[in-house]
Amino acid sequence: MTYSKNLTEKRDAALAAADAVVAAAADAKRELTTEEDAQIAQTLDVVRDLDEQIRRHKELEERAAAAAESRKATGVEAAVTTVKSEPRTYSPQSSNSFIADAFRAQFSNDFSAQERLARHMREEQVERRDVTSSNFAGLIVPQFLTDLAAPFARAGRPVADRARRHAL
Repeated sequence: MTYSKNLTEKRDAALAAADAVVAAAADAKRELTTEEDAQIAQTLDVVRDLDEQIRRHKELEERAAAAAESRKATGVEAAVTTVKSEPRTYSPQSSNSFIADAFRAQFSNDFSAQERLARHMREEQVERRDVTSSNFAGLIVPQFLTDLAAPFARAGRPVADRARRHAL
């Protein structure tokens, strides 16, 4: 069921409730009370809002149907996309060590280590575009290694630790 049909059902239910109030007053052969009149006025305001929403949603549904028909006529179907996840070159779970590969690539001329480092650099360029190799002397350190080392490099409170302690 479309959203505009749900709104139409809500509008019909609100109008039925207002009609029931009027019918109850007519059956009792009396005029509407001020509370009943206010209730009907409020219901009519709600119905006007629902009518506007129904009009907008029907227009959207008609546009979507026309676009689908146009795509069908031209033979263009919606592209099917799949999201694949590939494990990172260096992670806590990987069998390769970033530090060992950096050493082997620099001093042992290990081609496979150089290849893994190059793949890691491409991954980092895609994932973190604002970090460049110039920030880290030509090599981007994996984030999990940075997270392991960063908490130990904080300044602390050297002046307060050296000051004499007094009871307050």
